[in-house]
Order: sequence, then structure tokens, then C-alpha cells
Amino acid sequence: MRTDWTITITDCRGARHYTLSAKLRRWFAYGSTAAVAICTAGFLNLLDQGQRIGGLNSEISDLNQQRLALIQQNNYLQAEQQDLLATIQHRNQRLVSLDNGVQRLESLLGANDETQQTAALEQRLTATTDLAFEKLLILRSIPRGAPIPYKGVTSNYGNRLHPVRQVREFHPGLDLRADMYTPVMATSDGIVKRAGFDTNGIGKVVEIRHNYGFSTIYGHLDSISVEEGDVVRQGDELGLSGKTGMITGPHLHYEVRYMGKRLNPKPFLNWDLDQYETLFTQQQAIPWESLEKVIARNAQQQIPPPAAQRLSPPKVTLTAASP
Repeated sequence: MRTDWTITITDCRGARHYTLSAKLRRWFAYGSTAAVAICTAGFLNLLDQGQRIGGLNSEISDLNQQRLALIQQNNYLQAEQQDLLATIQHRNQRLVSLDNGVQRLESLLGANDETQQTAALEQRLTATTDLAFEKLLILRSIPRGAPIPYKGVTSNYGNRLHPVRQVREFHPGLDLRADMYTPVMATSDGIVKRAGFDTNGIGKVVEIRHNYGFSTIYGHLDSISVEEGDVVRQGDELGLSGKTGMITGPHLHYEVRYMGKRLNPKPFLNWDLDQYETLFTQQQAIPWESLEKVIARNAQQQIPPPAAQRLSPPKVTLTAASP
């Protein structure tokens, strides 16, 4: 049996009646159901999209935090890179400075040959250090330098007219200009052989016996501050200059001897690394070649391995010259 629905709508214009057939109701029901289903699906889809958007926003937040962390790490690495570059540049400058210093030292020591120039810096530095140690040991083992601040010479080594006796005789040392009470220093390491008054005219005197047969004498002293048997080092004070003995005015009488033989002290006054070879050519009475070999062997024993294994004696070229 068919049942139609009548819908009445009343307003100011009167009542209007609409009749809904069963078929129309069915289509309305289907449409409503479809609309509800569509709305429900759309709502569910919106919920899903909202959840996805929320997840994406969370991922974006995490990525932003990672990006900030990477930016901070990159800034830190860039700062560290700058520090490393500055360190490398500083070390390169030090290497250049070290290489220049080694070249100057090689030139000073007479060791800057072409073969050594092409060697590694570490090898050159080791060889140069060994050679410098040998030469410094030689410089410390043999009297050198002035025993007082140098102000000139009042009487040279050799034949002269004695200022008191007024006769020509051999003067075995140098008379160095000195004021009264000037400190007198040892010119090399050694042992005090005598310290007292000399009856041969040089008054109060100190004699030091050094290594390898050398000895020095300091005369006309006003006072003596060492005793016989004392061990002294280069630069130690021996006493004060004065005018004791056969003398016309205050000065210091200074002698250098080798195996008892008197030598001209003048070449020893300015002997250093800058003028290292000059003494060997000016003092031919000394067997320098054998002497430097002995000193080099002693240097080998004092330099720890492996530097000592690479040690070679300094080459000294001796030429004929008058003492």
C-alpha cells in the first residue's frame, strides 16, 4: 500500500501543502544517508589530515632544532678551522725562522756546505748543534777573552824597554790598562796552581792551570781572593787589579802559556765563534789538529745518543803564520 506524506507550510500568505511520495522519500533518505556518509568521511579525512599536519609540524620542529644544532656545530668547526690555520701559519713562520737561524748558525760554524743545505731541517739542526757543542767546548777549555774590561794595552808581548830597569828584555805577556781595584776574572776553567807574591817583579800573582796543557798568569794584583788548589770556572773572580811588584802605575800583567811555553795573549782576547779560525792560524806553536780531536772525543762522551753517533770533529784548516 502506498503512503504519501503531506508537508504543510503556513506563513502570512497562507498554507501551502507539499506531497512527498514514497519514492521521493526514499531518494531523500538515500541522499541524507549519502550526505551523512560524505560528511562523516570528510570529517574523518580532516581528522587524519590534522594528525598528519601535526606530525609534519613536529618533524619540522625537530628539523629546525637539528638545523640550529648543525649551524652551531658549523660555526664551532669554522672557528676551530681558523684556530688551526692560525696555528699552522704560526708554526710555518717558526719553521722559517728556525731554518734561517740554522743557516746563520751553519754559516757561523763554517758548516753550510751544499750537501748539508739539502738535508732535512732536523738533521741539519742536529749536526749543527753537535758541531756548536764541540766548538763551545773548545772555547771553554782554552783561555779566551780579556780578564778585565778591555781598555787597551800599555805594553805588548815581545821585546821592549823595561819601564823600571830601563833595559831591553823580553816581555812574556800583555800589560792591560786597568784602574785600581778592578775585578780580575779567570779566562777559562782550571785549578789555581799558585796564589801569592812573586819575586820576579810581577808582585801579587795568581796562576791557573787549565785543561790540555794551557795556563794563565795574572800579575800586579792588589788583592787575591783564591787559594792554591781552588777550582775556578771561566768568569770567576781571582782578585783585584793593583800596582804591586816592579811597576810604574796600576795595570794587569796577563800571560797565556802552553806546556810552559809563553804565547802572545793578544789573539786569545777576541777569540770567539765569529773569529774561531783566527787563533789556529796565529798560534802555530800549538798542535791544534790533535788537540781538537781529543776535545771532540770528549764532546762525544758528553752528548747523549743518537746525537753523539752523528758527531764529526770540526774541520780546521791550518795555514802557516807567524805566532
